[in-house]
Amino acid sequence: MERVDVVYSFAEENGNILMVKNKKNQSWTLPGGKVEAGESLTEAAAREMKEETGYGIQPLDILAINEAVISSEHVYFIVFRARITDRPDDITFDEKHC
Repeated sequence: MERVDVVYSFAEENGNILMVKNKKNQSWTLPGGKVEAGESLTEAAAREMKEETGYGIQPLDILAINEAVISSEHVYFIVFRARITDRPDDITFDEKHC
């Protein structure tokens, strides 16, 4: 069984939580995705946040770790608490998010 790590970032300021809306099923989620080969968990969390929202973050501590077996993959879901370090001038949307 292949291990897959998936990271998410929980970035909150003044009671507002930065989230993305999944275009495919219209659900809201924390920004995140699969860790790429050679990438640390924190590097992946920062990259995914930047790709999905344009925001820069500093991943801090781990809030939660969950796991699931999906098909032939043993998936670990790691959620970081994050501090926003950079805001985009304009928010752009990728093809997965609306």
